[in-house]
Amino acid sequence: MKDVYSAGTPKGKDAAFKANYPEMTDQEILDEQWAKRKSSVYDHYLKPKLVYDNGIVKYGYQCKSHPNDSSCLITQARYNTATSNLVNHRDSCEKKVAPPAQAITAYTNGGYYNKGELRLDGALWIARRNRAYKIIADPELVHMFHVANKSVVLPSAKTIARDVIRVHDKSIPVIANHLQGILKKNFVHLSFDGWTASHQMPTYFLKSTG
Repeated sequence: MKDVYSAGTPKGKDAAFKANYPEMTDQEILDEQWAKRKSSVYDHYLKPKLVYDNGIVKYGYQCKSHPNDSSCLITQARYNTATSNLVNHRDSCEKKVAPPAQAITAYTNGGYYNKGELRLDGALWIARRNRAYKIIADPELVHMFHVANKSVVLPSAKTIARDVIRVHDKSIPVIANHLQGILKKNFVHLSFDGWTASHQMPTYFLKSTG
C-alpha cells in the first residue's frame, strides 16, 4: 500500500491513493469505500457522488435532510478519511430550527422532529424489547413513520447497534454513582435472576433495593 500522505501535493496524494486500487474505476473505488464505511456519521448523508476538481477526484456528500440544497453538500478529497467536516455539518443540521417562512411547509409535511431523540428512543425500544436491530428497516415500520412525517430519516441497523452500545457505556458511570450515593445512606440488597424459554433469548435480571 502506498502512503498517500507522503506525497507533497493534492494531485500527488490522489495519484498515490489511486495506485492502491489498480485496474479499478473511480466509481468502483467509491463503491468499495462506501461499502466499508464504519463511522455512523455517514448515515446522515446520501451515498456520495464523484466530483472532479482540477485533476483531483473528490466525493460529494449530500445531506439526506436537504437533498436539493447545494449548501448542504460536503466535498472532500477521496483520500481524505477524516470525518470532522461531516460531523460538524451533521451536528449543526440536527440543531437547526426552521425559519418562520418554512414553518407552515414543515407543518403540512408532518413537522420537524428531534433526530437525536428519535435515535435514542429507537435504541431504547430495541434494547428493552429485545428486538433485532434490522427491525428499524422493516418496510411497514418505515411506511408508518413516513405517514406521520414525510421527511423523517430513520437510522440504519448499524447506527442503532452503535447507539445501543453508546447508551450502555454512558449508563455505567451513572448507575455506579447512583449506587454509591445509596450506599452512603443505607445498605443495598442486589438480587440476580435469569430465565429462558424455547422461543426466547435467555434473559437476566438484576434488582437493587435499599
